[in-house]
Amino acid sequence: MTTLTAQEEGALLIREIEKHFPNVIQGREAILKMRDGGSRHWRQTEWIGFYPEFWFQETLARRLDCGEGPTFGNVTFDLARDFVWDQKSHVSNNSWAPLNDAEAIQNCITEHNGVGFLVISGEAVYDEDESFREWHVDLYGGESDYSRRNRGRGAPRRRRKKEFIPNRFLAFRFESTDELQRARSDGWVKGFQEGMRNSDGSPRRAKVMVNLDRIPDQSIIND
Repeated sequence: MTTLTAQEEGALLIREIEKHFPNVIQGREAILKMRDGGSRHWRQTEWIGFYPEFWFQETLARRLDCGEGPTFGNVTFDLARDFVWDQKSHVSNNSWAPLNDAEAIQNCITEHNGVGFLVISGEAVYDEDESFREWHVDLYGGESDYSRRNRGRGAPRRRRKKEFIPNRFLAFRFESTDELQRARSDGWVKGFQEGMRNSDGSPRRAKVMVNLDRIPDQSIIND
């Protein structure tokens, strides 16, 4: 395998994803493929966030000589070739897209000379009649205690996404913690979940999100 620079490797990966990723992802088909393929994430409501990682490992990882990325705490980055990459999917109803745990990103940059992100952005079709929700709940064995408690206190149900139509593929990378800090200072990266708590009262991990429409041209990886 010819050694590539980080920019060349990112361009290769995002080009291959763009070339081979399906034009439309049906939720039922994606969830069944994850379940039957051994993914632990097939029960997740936000299946759009997990299916691309599964698809890549099933479709391109061996051909592109990619393995799983490093783990920091509870966070495992999705891909490692010569460099570390994380795949993210984003529904394009706003320009801010979550990336990952802030501490894990910092540690990955420090220990692996950077981390890159491969983002698939697109439109979602929502489950207006809740038939997809009912199918998914039946598939994983019934409503969770957390959902029942929410329903009991009158909390509205979040609409589920039943279809994903990708329309934008984007790669970018942070080579150093200084680059990440500059992105924060320049306003196209920010933190979220800071100071928030989970339903059981435990503190949520601080995460990082990016404004996909404000990434400087020089930070975007092109062919």
